[in-house]
Amino acid sequence: MFVPPLSEGKNEDYLQRLEKAMDEQGVMPHRNLRISEVVYCLWNDTDPLSKDEHHTRILTPITWQEIINSPYITEMLEDLRQGNKYYTGIETEKGILLFGRDLFGQHQSNNYLQRNIEEPFFNSDFKGDTLTIYELRSWPSLMEGKINLCEDKFGVAFTPEEIPQNAYIEKSALRNITDTETYNLAPT
Repeated sequence: MFVPPLSEGKNEDYLQRLEKAMDEQGVMPHRNLRISEVVYCLWNDTDPLSKDEHHTRILTPITWQEIINSPYITEMLEDLRQGNKYYTGIETEKGILLFGRDLFGQHQSNNYLQRNIEEPFFNSDFKGDTLTIYELRSWPSLMEGKINLCEDKFGVAFTPEEIPQNAYIEKSALRNITDTETYNLAPT
C-alpha cells in the first residue's frame, strides 16, 4: 500500500491519524521502503515488494553507486528540477496562453488556433505577422489555474476579446522552455 501525501488541510498529525486509521482497519505494515530503494529495484527489474530473503532492503554504498551511475539519473534529476509534464504555450499580443498536452488541452489549443488564426487568416484585417508556439515543462501543481482557459463550458473557443485576462501569462514568467517554433504569417 502506498501512502499519499496530503495536499490540503492540517498535516501536522498526518502520520498519527494514518496509523490510527490503519489500526482500525486491521492494516499492519510489514516494511517501509525508501524511494531510492524502490527506484533501484525498478531500474533493475526487481519487485520492490518481493519477500526475497536474498535481496537486501538497506541502501548500501554499492547500491547507491549503481543508482548514481545509472543512465537514467540525468533524466530523473531533470524531471525533479524542471517538472514532469509538458505544456504548450501560444504567444499572442496580450501574453502567452497555456494548454495541457492531454486530449482536453490539445482540443482547446486546436480550437483556439482554428478560430483565431486559421479562420481569419485570409481576411484583409488579419493582424498577425508571426505565430510562436512554445513547449515547456513544469509541475502540474504550478500550472493549476493557468492552463486551458480559452473556451466556454460547452467547448466553444473564445475570441481574443472573450478570453479572461488571467489566462495570459507574461513571456518573462515562462520557465523551462524546451522548444520554440515560430511561423511567418505575413502575406507573401
